[in-house]
Amino acid sequence: MTRFYTMLFSHPAVEAITWWDFSDRRAWQQAPAGFLRADMSPKPAYEALRKLIKGTWWTRAEVRTGPDGVARTRGFLGDYRVKIAHNGRTVDRPLTLTRDGENRLRIELEP
Repeated sequence: MTRFYTMLFSHPAVEAITWWDFSDRRAWQQAPAGFLRADMSPKPAYEALRKLIKGTWWTRAEVRTGPDGVARTRGFLGDYRVKIAHNGRTVDRPLTLTRDGENRLRIELEP
């Protein structure tokens, strides 16, 4: 399951993944195909997928600007909140990283 999801996540043509029967409770033909058991306890596949999504594929970055005032980092596609701390004040801005976008955020701060 981990290899399968990793392959799908990394392929540029894949935009979404659908997994029927998230839990085994009332699953189609009572097939134990869910990520959760019928009692809603997580299966190993659930824990592995959670580790990928909230760990490996979760972008966390803390960067500092260089002498030119520019900071660079890499991230997975998606929506973010960028917090900038400067002279004791914090500025919070949205940023969306897209496949075909410029993927830049320009913020000018007063000295």
